[in-house]
This record gives sequence, structure tokens and C-alpha cells, in this order.
Amino acid sequence: MALALASSTCTRPPDGGNTQVAATTDSQAPQDAAAQPFARNDEAAVKAALQSNGHEVHDDMCIEWPSSFPRVVLIGGFAHDQGCSHEGMFVDRKFHATGGEVEALATRGFETAGIEEKEAIARAWIGEVVHAFGGGFVTQSSSAFELDDSPKFEPVHVRANKVGGVVVEGWVQDPSGMRFESSFRLVTYRFAPDGSISAESKRQFTVDGERLNAHERERAKPGG
Repeated sequence: MALALASSTCTRPPDGGNTQVAATTDSQAPQDAAAQPFARNDEAAVKAALQSNGHEVHDDMCIEWPSSFPRVVLIGGFAHDQGCSHEGMFVDRKFHATGGEVEALATRGFETAGIEEKEAIARAWIGEVVHAFGGGFVTQSSSAFELDDSPKFEPVHVRANKVGGVVVEGWVQDPSGMRFESSFRLVTYRFAPDGSISAESKRQFTVDGERLNAHERERAKPGG
């Protein structure tokens, strides 16, 4: 199946500061010499590998090298209403059209890491991989959270759970598309001890654009 791929100029939304985690050295995570990762920004090699996996490629592609995961390369497809979207990843030189998280996190020794390191790796994974092509965490409150019937803003929270995994939770703003509104979801990502990941949206709300503008105009008045 062909991948509909977009430009590598896709921008990444702010996601709560620097999430980068020091990269694992070769001595910490030995690799098969035949499965060396792609050199950073070597787009020609990535395109060639995609073709060898039976995918059609184009001159303009959406490719990301997450800084904290140097053995991972992300491939994005393009949709006109939302920009790039995740279409797969390489871990070393093996392509995963779906999944791949366990293998990718294993390159950082996630399963055997101490809990503080696990928390840092998990936070970096959400910021640099899950949110690579959009949907980053909202890191500060905005007018939408100030309305009487809106949930209160909560900052991004990272914590260990009782089974040796990690939970990363925060508000995400959905793309508005052609609608004049702002929609938010409180998303919880759960990392199992081996690095498998699940996600759920616990709460969500939408604010009409006209109502939000009226609130901001009222707040801008003297004494508002």
C-alpha cells in the first residue's frame, strides 16, 4: 500500500519544555551490526528502506528523528485538514506500520530502568513520538478553562503506578478543522513495565468560538 506522505516542514507544537533524555550509549544497549540505525537526517536512506518494504514514496515526506530515541525514525502521512499524521516508525532499520513501541522503548532500556528514568523516558516518548506531528499537551491554562462550566486546568502529570509502569496525563487540544470552537481532552497514557502503551480520554469539553471571544472581551475590560 502506498503511503501518502507530506512535507518534512511540519511543525511540532509546544509540549511542555525540553523532554529530551540523554541517549543510551552503545555499551548500554548493544546492537546487531546489521541493524544499525539510520544516520540522523539521512532521508535518502529512509526512503530507500521504505521502498524495500513495498511502500511508494514521494519527494516530500514527513520524517522525524526524535532526539531522545536516536534509533527511531517516524514516518508521517498527510491529510489536508490536520497536516501530518503517524503512519509508522523504523526501530533501527525494521519498519513497523503499527505498534513498535515496545521495541523502540527497549532501545532505551525502558523495562529495566529505574522508576525515575522510566518516568523521564515515558514523558519524552509522548512529547517526541506520540505528539511528533501534532496534538501536544496544553501546558498552561487558557480562557477556555476559565468558564464556569469548564473543567479546571491541570498541568501535565507523570507518575509511577503500582505495577512498575508509568502514567503520563495531560490536556490535549484537538484540531478545530472548519469549526469555530475549541475542544480539549484529558488524555491518560499508560506504559506497562515492558513498554506497551494504552491511552484513554477521561474527560473532554468543547467551547463555542463566539462564547470564548465574548468571555475574552469581557475579561479585557477595565476591572474584568
